[in-house]
Amino acid sequence: MAIAITLNRLPSVGTWLLLIAGSYGCDELSRAQRKDDPASALNTKTSKWRGNSSDGSYSRVNQVSTGKNSLAFTETWYKKGHEPIKTSGSGRFKASNSTNIYTYSKPSGVVVVRTDESPDEISTVDTVINTTIPLFKVGEQITYTVRE
Repeated sequence: MAIAITLNRLPSVGTWLLLIAGSYGCDELSRAQRKDDPASALNTKTSKWRGNSSDGSYSRVNQVSTGKNSLAFTETWYKKGHEPIKTSGSGRFKASNSTNIYTYSKPSGVVVVRTDESPDEISTVDTVINTTIPLFKVGEQITYTVRE
């Protein structure tokens, strides 16, 4: 923004205030503060999620943070033509390579996913990279969205 002022006519105080306020209006809006520690998994404090899998199934998740980068969860999966499948376990986020390691107690097993976080901090996409549980397939993508 260019401002030309001639010396023979100085702006009034009101004009200066408008110029100052106008220059602030040119700035980008600041982003909302991240809800969680920047070195932690996204929204670890958020306790309710909805999962939508690339295989057409969906889930409802309740989780609780158990420490930095760790959580405990219960999740119910709904697959077409099947009874709901209730799961539970714990997760650990590795920030160095953006992976989550989910250790399931029900059913027993381990699932490793690469996690991509959305810029708006309301969703994540988990891509299964390894699994010992038949409920999931390598390459499957699950989009988790915060639910109220």
